[in-house]
Amino acid sequence: MPKKIRGKYNFGYADVNIEGIDKKEFFAHSGIKDIDSIENPLQREKLSNISIEPSQDKRVFDTLEVNERNEINGAGAWDRSRDTEFKILNELANKLGDNTKAYGKIKLYTDLDCCPSCKSVIKQFQERYPNINIEVIYKTKGGGK
Repeated sequence: MPKKIRGKYNFGYADVNIEGIDKKEFFAHSGIKDIDSIENPLQREKLSNISIEPSQDKRVFDTLEVNERNEINGAGAWDRSRDTEFKILNELANKLGDNTKAYGKIKLYTDLDCCPSCKSVIKQFQERYPNINIEVIYKTKGGGK
């Protein structure tokens, strides 16, 4: 990870075992919006498979505005489209498309516990793909940061 974001924001990783999806490991960082925002060419190459914030036309799920206190639309809230859980699950949904009968398992690790927006995105994913089990593991409670 680039030095300026290492140890900051949130890191997410998913171990994916879903029929029809060849990619088995997904990762994202909430401090990286897109691959072009990484200045160092070597780091950009190493992180070329990172899940990024999708453009509006590639967004499958709706995100919420949540502040540091986990309040939806509270003072200082921001759109959570840069959150790791959203980036990873949205990329997966784009790969799965309309294959709502897909089955498998996702083990999703995130440094910070899920905020209300990420919990909503997980729920939307599960409603769209009911045969895919998602296990969420986190390191630190308090996903509002």
